[in-house]
Amino acid sequence: MAAAQLRHYNNNLKGHSASVKSIWIPKSNDTEGR
Repeated sequence: MAAAQLRHYNNNLKGHSASVKSIWIPKSNDTEGR
């Protein structure tokens, strides 16, 4: 489950800056509920 979400984020991160990755890592826990 988490692997699939991480894959989606990786694709988005490619377009965004590495700085966003730092924000998505901690938020990943909050996104799981979503």
